[in-house]
Amino acid sequence: MLTGVDLEAEWKDIKERIKNENDLIHQRMSWFSTFQGLLFGAVAFAWEKAGAKLIPFIACGVGILVSISVGLSLYRANLAIDRATARWDEIKPADYRGLDSE
Repeated sequence: MLTGVDLEAEWKDIKERIKNENDLIHQRMSWFSTFQGLLFGAVAFAWEKAGAKLIPFIACGVGILVSISVGLSLYRANLAIDRATARWDEIKPADYRGLDSE
């Protein structure tokens, strides 16, 4: 445990950071799911149309790029959560046993 640290303020800050990252993860996954559904709908709509032979390939390419982008942002969000958790592990009291302790 570090001395001279306001544990309550640090805990609130860490908790707020983790909550914010979790909210961002939720938003990214919601947008990702919606976007993938729209891509599948576009492919299904254009599947039998004449002159739409490239649409499945374009949709696959766009889907892959969006998947990579979302994957990287989720990775970075989890890194931020890990850093916040590590900060709490660094400053928490030695006798801290977690929220379930009596």
